[in-house]
Amino acid sequence: MAAIARTEADARPVNDYDSIEVTMDEAVQAGELVYIKSNGKGAVANASAAGTMKARGVATMSTIAGRAVALTTRGKITGYAGMTPGADVFVSNTAGEFDTAAGTVPQTAGYAISATDIYVEL
Repeated sequence: MAAIARTEADARPVNDYDSIEVTMDEAVQAGELVYIKSNGKGAVANASAAGTMKARGVATMSTIAGRAVALTTRGKITGYAGMTPGADVFVSNTAGEFDTAAGTVPQTAGYAISATDIYVEL
């Protein structure tokens, strides 16, 4: 497994994309993967345990618990490094992050368009 690094503080969607809005149950950083808890609030996704999965979107901004954030569910997101164009990207065992290999609870999050851009399909 090789972590995919976020290279910008504001990893963000580009052009045509789909999103949903969710109130966070914990702090989140722009570009992190988020799942929706049984209480309907968002938390940072982590593929190391079934209870912190299934990722439903990528946070478009950083925020604190109790605040709403838009999650990109489909579309191009820029602000990453360490990818091979055309390769699948996965939810990582590191909370909120993408990886080049599947985590303990495997979920494909999309694919690399370039070394810096991911096409998310969640």
